Amino acid sequence: MSSTYNFYQQNHNGKQARTANYKKRVVAYYNIITEPYRRFWGDYFHPAFFSSFRQTLSQALEKTHDRFLGDAKLKPHDTAMDLGCGIGSFSCLIAERTQSEVLGIDFNKLQIKKAKLYANTRGCSQVSFINMDIMNIAQLNRKFQAIFLIDVGCHLPYKEKAVAEIAKLLVPGGRLVIADWLQKENPNWFEQTLILEPFCQAWHYPYMESMNGYKNILKANGLKVITAEDVSLKTRKNWGLFYDIAIKQIRSINYS
Repeated sequence: MSSTYNFYQQNHNGKQARTANYKKRVVAYYNIITEPYRRFWGDYFHPAFFSSFRQTLSQALEKTHDRFLGDAKLKPHDTAMDLGCGIGSFSCLIAERTQSEVLGIDFNKLQIKKAKLYANTRGCSQVSFINMDIMNIAQLNRKFQAIFLIDVGCHLPYKEKAVAEIAKLLVPGGRLVIADWLQKENPNWFEQTLILEPFCQAWHYPYMESMNGYKNILKANGLKVITAEDVSLKTRKNWGLFYDIAIKQIRSINYS
């Protein structure tokens, strides 16, 4: 019983440590993996939604972006914000596809530097970037027609506070588009301890929210949930592709 209790305490303390030091951990993580990720996977740091296993990654990504932008309902000259923008690839895509003004936000200074270079190289004049923490985003005191939180919420330590901050920046009728890593509803002890905890530790997630948890957070902040979908099966092909790409990269290295 004592060993089980100690294991639980270690996991519990791990979540506390990841929450308390989330910014330091996430910044260090992306400082290390940004360029390898680009080399292996490309400029978009989020999984694609595959409608069939015959689709290529580029085809699936295009359809995935169609989904995100379709949900956002942006019009030319609208304002949009890309939270956790990374190297700015999706921020530029938003601007190019919708002709809207886009602000990219990230607290990683290295990625903001790369985002500005990326936008300049791509000729995205409608995009700007700020080094800022999402947890304090309401300090911007600006309004947006659409805000994107794509594969970023998993890194946030206090999701209720983050959504409350984000909600303040949406115009009436504005849209928040979220894609995130979620845990199942009410995981048992074994799932929590042997699957979720190691996963969060490896990817520097303070914790993962559930679908219903997100719905409750959104509703508590005056946001209406228009659509919500579990896309687990649609993203499954990504992991096999990533593995194949990584193996090809490793085999191409000349060790002599």
